[in-house]
Amino acid sequence: MKPRILQTALVLTLSLMLLFSMAQSPQAAKWKGSEVEIDGVKHMKNPAKGMEKAKSVELKELWRIGGDTDDEDEFFGFIQALTSDADGNIYLLDGQLNEVKAFSADGEFIMTFGREGEGPGEFIRPGGLFISPGNRVVVQQIVPARLVQFDMEGNPLDDLPLPKSPDGGFKVYAGGRRAGDHMLMIGVDQNIGEGEMDRTTYLTSVSIEGEEIARFHDENVHTSFANIVVDEKEQDGFANRWVSDPEGNVALAMEHQAYKVKVMTPDGKVKHIIEREYDSLKRDAETKQIFTDIYTTAVARQAPNAVIKINDYHKDIMSLYIRDNGEIWVLSSHGRYDKPDNTLGTFDIFDINGHFVRQVTLEGEGDPENDFYFFIGDRLYVATDMIGAAVASQGLGGLGMGEEADPMSIICYELNL
Repeated sequence: MKPRILQTALVLTLSLMLLFSMAQSPQAAKWKGSEVEIDGVKHMKNPAKGMEKAKSVELKELWRIGGDTDDEDEFFGFIQALTSDADGNIYLLDGQLNEVKAFSADGEFIMTFGREGEGPGEFIRPGGLFISPGNRVVVQQIVPARLVQFDMEGNPLDDLPLPKSPDGGFKVYAGGRRAGDHMLMIGVDQNIGEGEMDRTTYLTSVSIEGEEIARFHDENVHTSFANIVVDEKEQDGFANRWVSDPEGNVALAMEHQAYKVKVMTPDGKVKHIIEREYDSLKRDAETKQIFTDIYTTAVARQAPNAVIKINDYHKDIMSLYIRDNGEIWVLSSHGRYDKPDNTLGTFDIFDINGHFVRQVTLEGEGDPENDFYFFIGDRLYVATDMIGAAVASQGLGGLGMGEEADPMSIICYELNL
């Protein structure tokens, strides 16, 4: 056979093989949800099941630090926040010891910096930790509000400026992180009148110069001092369930008992709201009593006669995470409490269009009821027994939370999916 004929025959054969394989291969899964516009906002209404088959993935542990060790460099009181820099080094904020510990991408100790106090490089009652747009390590102090700044060698610098209150009053910021060329922070404004108080919790973006850029979401709670009611649905709001990607896009859980995620662009505009068909998980009597005891103990010092209202159901959305590819991972109440043994939970994964793609169960050591998870790039960091450490650091022992908390540790997993 002549070369040109042979080449033609080969091309035809390959084409036929490609057509045959395409005919035999399953087509890409189609979204079976619907897009509905409500008050000018797109609602992505997803069915109960994802487009693809659920799967389970065994995580590869890269390293771990802390735990039951005599190494002072790996002793932690209460790891309150975790972040990383461009080189993959991680920084751990210890809210009990009022210090920051830095470790390499391989888990090797680098340095400790920061201390308790009110001067440069000092802080008390910290609430957040992030790398600023100016490539500085920033510790966010809650009260009084401060952004305590360090260079990448741990040397103290002047504080970053914060937005000024219009009335020159007191400002509180309860958490924050970097998002693109600005910072995102949870603010709390309180207005106290005669016998009453209004509290507004909001998510705002702030420039490196301390100017407020955009508001993303807010919640308001009114309290009458003559009849104080502490409602779990109001106290445990969106401020504990929001995430942002490196560009500044934001996702947050809107309500306590509703599977709704509001997704916004960096300028605060709503892109869409993700919804999913979901059956709320009811608490048993023992679990509800534990939550009642926690709230009662927490408010007893300031409001001993307060009425405590605890929901009969768990939050539909327990935690939110966002990946660098735009995927939003949701840990639901069922994904947290009904998880298989020896797993970190079952996550609902949504693509950048708000479509429910699949559920993924992560196999490994980790307990979503007691541990906190930090998704950063292609790694997942597990801060073990964070709930127990938080309870102990606030002096709220004896709340039915189990035995005394174990020393905290950080487990680093590879997350290539």
